[in-house]
Formats: sequence, structure tokens, C-alpha cells
Amino acid sequence: MNRRQLLRTGALAVSGLTTLQVSELIKPNIAVAKAQRKSKPAPMKRGGARYGEIAPANPTVEFGSTPSDVITTQSVEGKVPYELRAHPGALVKTDGGVVLVSTPGAAKPMTHVDLANQFFAFQAELVNGSPVLLETSDVEPMVGTPDATPDVVLDMSLQAFHLGESEPVDRETRATLRLTLNKDDDSTRARNLETLYWGITTALRLYDDETGKKTESKELKTDYRKALGNKNIEIPGALADVKLEVIKHKEPRWWRNVFSFLGSNGAKTLTAALGFPAVTQQVIKFVDEAASRLEGTNPEVLFASRSMKLAFSKEARASYVGNGPIKIGCLNPGTWVLARGRDFQTLANAQALFYATYGKLVPAKVPITDTLVPGYVDPFNDVTYAVLRVQMKPQKLNLD
Repeated sequence: MNRRQLLRTGALAVSGLTTLQVSELIKPNIAVAKAQRKSKPAPMKRGGARYGEIAPANPTVEFGSTPSDVITTQSVEGKVPYELRAHPGALVKTDGGVVLVSTPGAAKPMTHVDLANQFFAFQAELVNGSPVLLETSDVEPMVGTPDATPDVVLDMSLQAFHLGESEPVDRETRATLRLTLNKDDDSTRARNLETLYWGITTALRLYDDETGKKTESKELKTDYRKALGNKNIEIPGALADVKLEVIKHKEPRWWRNVFSFLGSNGAKTLTAALGFPAVTQQVIKFVDEAASRLEGTNPEVLFASRSMKLAFSKEARASYVGNGPIKIGCLNPGTWVLARGRDFQTLANAQALFYATYGKLVPAKVPITDTLVPGYVDPFNDVTYAVLRVQMKPQKLNLD
């Protein structure tokens, strides 16, 4: 079945659940809080005065934003004045409208959030026998995509998730990790295709109800290929936009049911994932609205990335860069470490190695036996990170 047939038939694999079952489990009227107008929009003034306010009916978080109990938004459609479009809190939508974001007090809108608090993917590699962690623009692509196989397919698995010690965790603490990939229009192979998204929503229980202890990072792992119905993630032209987000929250009523955490002997599963392979923007929007807005659960954005343009092959990078003064991030098969920008130097300077057996990052100069004894001080203890194992190969996709 090619991509266009997938669109026509509406095929959707969701961890063995049908679309109907998922829509019954994730009810938008439970998960999504509606907004109501608080005050009549005031005329926009040059210099950055607010255009208007909307107060949410209930505290809500949307991936890529800060909690809405400290944020006000005003959606402006149709013809938008230049002053409003140039406002530092304005997010211009693809249809030409604008969403104005403003926050009271010292809180900052997402448009001003420092890159240090953004979520990034870093490549873990061996260079001359030594472990290094590379920022994506320093990665030399390994995969070749010649004319015979101009695209790539990916398989992913979450190997571990570690929550920093300063992030408070109690018995009700949960986390939701979202990963979304879609084709990039700068790829000539994908330019005339409908935009299809590969989305994965991962549920993480950060506290083990059975042992009464904080969940170890090695227990928070899951196979994304299984979540995607044993389908590969397809990247036409080996150029894609990637978005990564993590939100920490209390457990909503529907969350445990959706991710099947209740087993015959009680709650045992620590991670679960819903996969949405090759779906339209409408389906991804449904997932964002229904599964990612955690009404009444005191959500907290741990980190959220903006969409990152990434190349996955030598040819994709060369085609995009051309002869211009341009750099683009690249990622190779192997190990990806997901972390805040501010933690990059901590991990890189210590030459972090991932010990799969123990599900944790360890400095290269520290013998693994030292980490097993009482009193060991983990330099990454306060770093929140996830580790992905990625397999990648060139292929020619049927794009007709």
C-alpha cells in the first residue's frame, strides 16, 4: 500500500486499537479545556500592548507552550495589522491569522523561551575510540541515498528515560513524551506529496506502584516499531521536520485506560506507546488535543522543541546546503540522546556512555562497577534525558 492509498483508505494502526476504540478512550470533552473571552480586544498599539485576552476555563497545557494558567491568548483571523504581526508575542499561523501570546509577571511566552530550555536530539558516537556527544550540525551523515534508493526508513525504540532529581516525583507523577516526524517540503522527493505525519505518544509512569520507589530509567523503555503497527517511519528524500516534547503531570482519569496500565495483577506496565503511522494533520491534531491537554492534572512542561529540520543522509544534506553558507542538523543511526540545551555541555564534557544493561548514562572515565556501590554520586543525576536507539536504511519509497 503506497502513501496515497493510505490516505484514501484511512488506514491507521494504534497499538492494536482501532480508531473508534481510541476515540472512545480519549474523549476530547474530558481532555480539552475550552477558552472563553475575558475582555473585548483592545486596539493594537505600536510598541507591544496586548491586543486582547482570553482566559481559559480550566488550566490546560498544549505541547510547545507554557501552562495556560499563566498565559493569555487572542486569536485574530482575517486581515491582520502589521503592528500585530510584528508583535514579539505573535505566532503567525499558516492561514495568515495570528495567535497573540502574552504572560503576566515574570513568566515568558514560548516565543521568548531561551534555547537552553529547549528540547534537542544529540548524536552519541565513537570518534577515534572515544565517546562523544554531538550537536546535530556537527554530525557527519553516514547513510547514502543515491538515485536508486533516495529515501530512508527508520525504526526507533525508547531505551531509557531519566528524570532529573530536582524534578519532584510522587506516586501520582506521570510523564507523556511526544515525538512527531513529517516530510520536509525542501526535499524535491516530497515537495508534491500530501504531508503525512508519524506520531508517537509515550506514557511513562515515573513512580513504581508495586515497589514503592521511583522508577529506574532502565524500566522506562518501549519499542516504537510495535507501537506503529510494525511499520517503518518513512522519510521521502531523507529530509524531515522533527518535534520532541515531554510534559510531567498527574494522572488523568482516562490516561491509565488508554495506555492499558491495569493488568491482571494490578498496575505493572511502566511505559506504553500509541503510534500513529502515516496519518494526516487532522489525526495528529486530534491526538494533540485529546491526549496531550491534561485538564486538571497540574501539568508542567519539562521541555518542548520547536520543529527541527534534519537531514538523514549525505545526499539530503548536500542537496539542501548546495554551495551556500548554510549548515543543517543531521542524525545517524545508532544512539540519540534527548535533553535540554542547557545540559549538553554537562553530558558532552563527561563523554557520556550509555550502558544499556543498566539503562543509564555514565561518564566514560567512571568504571561501571563504581556506579553500583552505595555512595556513588551521579553527575547526571539532575539531568533529565531520554535515550533512543535508531535503525536507519536507504530505500526507494512508492510515492505514486
